[in-house]
Amino acid sequence: MVREMSKKLSIIGILATIALLTTSTIAVATAEQKYEYGGSLRFPYDQDPTIQPLTNIWNINLRIFALMYDRLVITDQYWRPIPWLAESWEFSADGTIVTFHLVDNATWHDGDPVTAEDVKFTYEYSLEHETPYVVGPDGDAIDHITAPDPYTVVFNCNREVGTSFIERLCSRVVIVKKSEWEGVEDPFTYTPTEGAGLTGSGPFKFGAQVAGQYLKLEANENYWRGRPYIDSLYFVVIPEHDMRLMAFEKGEVDVVGIRPADVAKILGLPGKKVFKTEAAGFTEIGFNCRRPPFSDKALRRALAHCIPRDFLIETIYFGYAYKNLHHLPPAYGDWINPDAPVYEYDLTKAAELLDEAGYIDQDGDGWRDYPDGSPLKPVLDCSSTDIYFRQAEIIAECIKEVGINTELEAGSGMAFWDKLMIEHNFDFYRSGWTPDTAWPGEMLSWYTTPMAGVGGLNIRGMSNATLDALDMEAASEADPESLREILYEMQMIIAQECPNALIIRPHSLFAVDAEKFEGFVNAMPFGPLSYLDMIGFMKLHLKGAIAATKTLVTLSVPSTGATDESMKISATVTTEDGAPVEGVYVDFSAGGLIFGAARTGSDGKASITYLPETAGDTIFKAEYLGSADYAACVSSTETSSVGEAAEPTPTPPPKPDYTMYYVGALIVIIIVAAALYMRSRS
Repeated sequence: MVREMSKKLSIIGILATIALLTTSTIAVATAEQKYEYGGSLRFPYDQDPTIQPLTNIWNINLRIFALMYDRLVITDQYWRPIPWLAESWEFSADGTIVTFHLVDNATWHDGDPVTAEDVKFTYEYSLEHETPYVVGPDGDAIDHITAPDPYTVVFNCNREVGTSFIERLCSRVVIVKKSEWEGVEDPFTYTPTEGAGLTGSGPFKFGAQVAGQYLKLEANENYWRGRPYIDSLYFVVIPEHDMRLMAFEKGEVDVVGIRPADVAKILGLPGKKVFKTEAAGFTEIGFNCRRPPFSDKALRRALAHCIPRDFLIETIYFGYAYKNLHHLPPAYGDWINPDAPVYEYDLTKAAELLDEAGYIDQDGDGWRDYPDGSPLKPVLDCSSTDIYFRQAEIIAECIKEVGINTELEAGSGMAFWDKLMIEHNFDFYRSGWTPDTAWPGEMLSWYTTPMAGVGGLNIRGMSNATLDALDMEAASEADPESLREILYEMQMIIAQECPNALIIRPHSLFAVDAEKFEGFVNAMPFGPLSYLDMIGFMKLHLKGAIAATKTLVTLSVPSTGATDESMKISATVTTEDGAPVEGVYVDFSAGGLIFGAARTGSDGKASITYLPETAGDTIFKAEYLGSADYAACVSSTETSSVGEAAEPTPTPPPKPDYTMYYVGALIVIIIVAAALYMRSRS
């Protein structure tokens, strides 16, 4: 208890220190500037970030890398690739040469220009050391790289490359300074702490890091795309979720990721807002396909029917999640193969499949054995974090119900991940993943053989030569329809191989202090200030003065709806005199949670699609947060009564069409009659 109290007091002391450090004088706005500079955003992390920009793939670190270092291409707030350090590019006629034209005003944090030599070095160094983001078809395609002038980089490839090269490879690799990195022998162990290696060209630069306390980033005053409004960012280390939540409630941190059980409490706090997105991440039970027992596909398929998704959504996620049956999330739209096999929750089916595969109780102890009679007792590894551990507990109980004696083993920190990703020493595990690019083949490549190596995302160890070949083919395909056919086939193979049992896709829930800061945008598909939302960090600013021009927002919502049927929600922003306000964003909320944002057109109207997930009355609201030109405004609330989706009306079977039978009979009659006639003539 004393140790625990000491730990809590230590964190409170850290927060108090940061509060003093972040007090700053706000600069006077210039004529060109819409908002004032100043303020510090305090962002809680559960562990110390690790600065290994070329090799570390964990989300908590990717957010920091994206702010410190630039990339050739980034994704915008609608999850689309847009030019960044590369202002344009073109493919050769045969698709084997990709030429990038760099901006000519980008500089490193120390003032030196960012040149093609830095880009060339970054990719050559990454390829030489086989860093995670160049392993795979895109990196494999690169033959050599040239820099004909300071602002042109040419990738010469050994085969045709497609959209994946831009959307996947070039949006993930951060560019490092050649002069600081060319002497680094091992990027996997090199963690720069000050000076060399920390110099980037991004909107924020390294300030300081105190282990166990915080990492500070400072605004890059000379950022080539304009300095961020926020002066500094503090990533505060608070290991426990309840303590992070308490710090947010007390105003000691400004944003926080929350859990479903926290929503009601946060919505009751003044000035706090909660953003909800149907994030593209997913949770899974991953099977180690490299060794028994899960090298047996029949066993994997049987256990895939042991996931009680509806129960998990109701009891653990309080409805803030949805069933996950496909290997691509809804964010990818029509790239999802609707015909790929799915594994619904069905313990009877699971038991039947186990019987057929020979996993029966041979020694009479009540538990199933291997087909050869040896005991079967797989270990399910999971995080010790409560919400994840509870999920694993429930799934383990379902597996026990079909007769498999399952042991649960909890772990945490890097030791847990090393066991899975480095040592591959496990039977099966519960975890979750999110994609870092919008390219639709990204998540499917996680199941290929090259990704099964040490540190690779194919922890499951699945290996399928046809899938590997299709992944290479997809990386070379530029035509969307041809690419869709390839990705459909990849999804079919993965579903049939069943390297994992898909669980649910949790909603992303993110709470912010809207009294202190403005400019939060519900960036798709992960919400505001995600590890992909670099633009969101640049736009965020302190609360500005109330604009002189008053505005009104009018909400339009269908009075009724049904679950699983999309509803169109619209809002119109006008001035007090009725003139439409064009090009501003409106936040839409349902039940108090902001679920999306849309931009107004020339008529001042913004529209968004909402898919109800539960029946009952839903209260909607639209809010325009204002700008330097127009004052903020909130609509009146509107209620829509959502009913359960109607049961599909059975389609009566078509009436039999006997036409062909009649024709066939008539032909037979004619043949018989002709034969009798010929016989009577003979």
